[in-house]
Amino acid sequence: MTGRPELDTYTPTKPRAKVYSPFQRKLLDTVVSEFGGDALKAAKATGHTNPSELIDSVKDELIETANSILARTSIKAALKLGEVLDSDTPITQVEAKLKAAQLILDRTNPKTEKVDLTGEVKTGLIILPSKTNVDKDD
Repeated sequence: MTGRPELDTYTPTKPRAKVYSPFQRKLLDTVVSEFGGDALKAAKATGHTNPSELIDSVKDELIETANSILARTSIKAALKLGEVLDSDTPITQVEAKLKAAQLILDRTNPKTEKVDLTGEVKTGLIILPSKTNVDKDD
């Protein structure tokens, strides 16, 4: 148990169509709740002969889990920023809390830029005069 209820009760939000091996299922079921997100420890605990290979086989699911946790934590981060702004009293570790809140919000609010890739190609035709010999004496 991580001691954080929002992490201990995590279950993936999307139903999975993929069929998992018992090793993969155990890793996905315990990586957050029992190992606090330490995928290598969770993979070793499954008894799989190659923990790194096991992690690689479910890396998309692990990334989805991390993104889901960040999304849920972003609400708490936004509220903490508001609390800091509204507070007239000193807050312990305020700089660390602000930095953590900012990092979470940066990762959950992807900034997208629209880039206009349309363009106009202008081609021109240059007509040069015919070649003539130039005298060097002139």
